Amino acid sequence: MRWWVALFGPLFFVLMFTIGPAVLNIVKLPGPTWVTTAVAGAGGVLLLVATPLMQTRLDALTQQSKLQVERVRRLEAALEPLVGSDRDLPLVREVVDRALLGIHPAIPLPPSANPELSVELPTYVPRDVDADLHTALRRASVSGGFVLLVGPAASGKTRCAFEAINAVLSNWRLCMPATAERLTALVDSGADLRHTVVWLNETQDFLGTGRLAVETVRRLLADHARPVVLVGTIWPSEYTRLSTSSTADDGQDLNRDSREILKLAHRFSIKTFSYAEQARARDLAQTDPRLQEAVDGGGDAACLTEVVAAVPELIHRWEQADDPFGAAVVSAGVDARLCGHPEPLPLGLLEALAIFHLTGAQRAAAREDWFTSALHWACEPVRGSVAPLTPEAAQIGHLDGYRVTDVLVQHVQRVTRPIANVPEPQWELLIAEARPEACLHIGATAYQAGLHRLAERAWRRAAEAGDINAMTGLGVVLARQEEYEQARSWLERAAEAGDINAMAGLGIVLAGQGEDEQARPWLERAAEAGDTRAITGLGLVLAGQGEDEQARPWLERAAEAGDTRAMTGLGLVLVRQGEDEQARPWLERAAEAGEPEVMAELGALLVRQGEREQARPWLERAAEAGEPQVMAVLGLVLAGRREYEQARPWLERAAEAGEPKVMTVLGLVLAGQGEREQARPWLERAAEAGEPKAMAVLGLVLAGQGEYEQARPWLERAAEAGDTQAMSGLGGMLAGQGEDEQARPWLERAAEAGDAHAAGLLRTSSAEHEGA
Repeated sequence: MRWWVALFGPLFFVLMFTIGPAVLNIVKLPGPTWVTTAVAGAGGVLLLVATPLMQTRLDALTQQSKLQVERVRRLEAALEPLVGSDRDLPLVREVVDRALLGIHPAIPLPPSANPELSVELPTYVPRDVDADLHTALRRASVSGGFVLLVGPAASGKTRCAFEAINAVLSNWRLCMPATAERLTALVDSGADLRHTVVWLNETQDFLGTGRLAVETVRRLLADHARPVVLVGTIWPSEYTRLSTSSTADDGQDLNRDSREILKLAHRFSIKTFSYAEQARARDLAQTDPRLQEAVDGGGDAACLTEVVAAVPELIHRWEQADDPFGAAVVSAGVDARLCGHPEPLPLGLLEALAIFHLTGAQRAAAREDWFTSALHWACEPVRGSVAPLTPEAAQIGHLDGYRVTDVLVQHVQRVTRPIANVPEPQWELLIAEARPEACLHIGATAYQAGLHRLAERAWRRAAEAGDINAMTGLGVVLARQEEYEQARSWLERAAEAGDINAMAGLGIVLAGQGEDEQARPWLERAAEAGDTRAITGLGLVLAGQGEDEQARPWLERAAEAGDTRAMTGLGLVLVRQGEDEQARPWLERAAEAGEPEVMAELGALLVRQGEREQARPWLERAAEAGEPQVMAVLGLVLAGRREYEQARPWLERAAEAGEPKVMTVLGLVLAGQGEREQARPWLERAAEAGEPKAMAVLGLVLAGQGEYEQARPWLERAAEAGDTQAMSGLGGMLAGQGEDEQARPWLERAAEAGDAHAAGLLRTSSAEHEGA
């Protein structure tokens, strides 16, 4: 409703009662004079009441108007980088600029070629996935969706996606955000993106620490009445990296958002040309000389798209360079990309890194203008417009930096060296030279490569510049290095700024230090926001505090989402609540994930349920992981089945870990097999550690060997500790030595506790006494 429409009613009402009496006086309507007076009085009263009400309404509408203006301002700011001055997104069919779309430049078109052929784009060779891809896009056009093409560099995936949206969604609008931040700002602005294709070429550049959040993508896809279609492309190696859990010791998963976003995608694999695609390429080559060159010189299916994109020439130019300084600049760009620096790459960074790739002699021979000359060589096309490096600028006359062709980056990943082999001094220089916002992504790349010290340095630079995501990452890596005080400080700063990941991480760190009460509010806030790690952490904290009823729903949510720690926690809570049958499937699922402690819990549960055969394999797997108590339980299970030979090694390994109860069990098994000499040292060690049962068995073993003086103190100590077997043994030994008065109280206590041997000795003693 427009503001003036909303105010019209109140204004008219007040106006009528304000000027009503004057009008009545002027027109001299017939009737008693009291009517005019009454109207005037009523108008005054109503004016007093209505004026503040109208002012309140006016203030509310003014505030609403300000909010509307702010919303429009945010919307315009978000759209500005995407649509320019036209203030509207282009249609899919209107965008044909190869570079804008991210399609690799092709080898040049010969002058004698058909003038109707596109200079920028070779004739499209239909791919085998086209039909399924078009079907997926049609379905997504109804209620929204995410379509992702996975394939190596120069495999034709971006061209395939472009042709598909032109075939199916040509009348939709096309949004091409340059960064994750711009896309997030656009979604936050509330822009109406119905019937819009969001183009995410090189999707890996939008994912990772501090980039696109899964909540943003879900908001884009949530409104089925206003469908939005995301279309992306990604390398296979990047898909694997970003979809794999990257979990720190505190449970923080730096790939959580990336992995959840990729799960939303309908994936299509773009591989090497099939036989059918090769046949189609040969047919089309008759009209497009660029395809003819690819067919003639490609050699095999893998090379067709690469030849069209001049990939062999690019690699040859770099690896067989006639200018070592130019090759050094290209190598610098490739290394920067490998280490996670976003593009474009600043000029100063390229120069600093290039020096690493020059020999001492080359540095000594370098001219004053070596870098300018090297940069010119690196940007010189190998064919057509295909070059190793390409300058980039957002504004005319202002160079932002350079892009290195992803063909060479992927070539290095696939053929030469992995990221971990980039020399550490090169990493350190990159971190020192890069801008703080770039250090966020460098830190994430280093962390995922296992280079935690370098990740700490990169994230510290970004965090000290105020980057919230870097603070969270820095807290994670510091916690992993057990620098908990520093970790806590950075996580607190990020959490207080509203970062959900930091809240979860802080809660987990605090809980790990035993500060459950301090951890709980942070975990609650993050859990209520839907963070799975926090949901698990909160459930475990509550369970640890004995609040099983409050813990159970949180653990159920996380367990149902696939969190194995939550499955374990939920299983244990259910066991404590006596719901063994409900606990069993959760413990089984968690045990199948390979956690020894869970296998042990499951094995113990099965033993309690009398299913020792089913318990045995779980206990064996857990025992093989080296847990002494599990070895002991397994030894007992085997001993209970009279498999003493199999039980003995497990019990011996467990006893060697120094647990008195396990030593006692081993002593019992050995003594039961008649190996009293072997049993004795284990029983002595356990008895000296204060284990009553060990004292009792040791006393009985010594008594059986006739060593009554050594046996007596052990039996007395065990009997005083309440061990029935020791009471019976001590009473029997004393009776045998003729000390009936001392023996009788112990035998009576043992008999009262149900010891049949003690009761029999008492009866015998009474009969003898009566006979005497």
